Amino acid sequence: MKKILLTLAVAFTIFGAEAQQSKSKKSKKSPVNKEARAQAAFAKAQAEKQAQWEEQRLERLAYDSARLENERLAAEKFEQDRVVLRDTKTHVMDSINFEKYKSFSTQQAGFYTSDKYHNDIIAAAKLTTAQGREVKIINEAYTNKAKMLTADATLTDAQRKEQLVVLNTERKAKIKAIVGNGKAKKLEKERKEFVKKNGVDPNDSWINEVDGYAKNN
Repeated sequence: MKKILLTLAVAFTIFGAEAQQSKSKKSKKSPVNKEARAQAAFAKAQAEKQAQWEEQRLERLAYDSARLENERLAAEKFEQDRVVLRDTKTHVMDSINFEKYKSFSTQQAGFYTSDKYHNDIIAAAKLTTAQGREVKIINEAYTNKAKMLTADATLTDAQRKEQLVVLNTERKAKIKAIVGNGKAKKLEKERKEFVKKNGVDPNDSWINEVDGYAKNN
């Protein structure tokens, strides 16, 4: 009986020692596991942040690329028109194409008058050269859209006015995105002041019509 009790006592002692040793190992491993998890979470957060920065950088590059291409195309078109006008004036016109040349010259004269008109307004609003080019591209695009609306015989006067208002709102929003809210307001103010002093540019007449709708409403 004594041998049995002694054997049981030894067994309990060994079992207790092993349990204590196992508990000790677990307690030693726990801080290491926590630190590893924390490092992994930090690395993941850093990777996500880096990916976000990279995405934003690529978006800025795409925007700048598109803006520079628009500037290049605008300058190229301006140069082509200038060369065409110069070359046309150097040719001797016969009686058959004289009227065509006269009409072309009138259109070109109107273009340069309108271009100077916008340049003066842009200068008064203190826009940069790049901003000025962007604004002229936007205005030209929306003026062409307005001309198409005006010529659309399927629209009623109310529909035409409503769509012109929408066009002008879009035009202002795009200009604001390019130059900022402060300069956009300055540009609009200078445009109205210029109209008072010098009259309306025929290409911008639709904008003044829209302003009239707002006043009447």
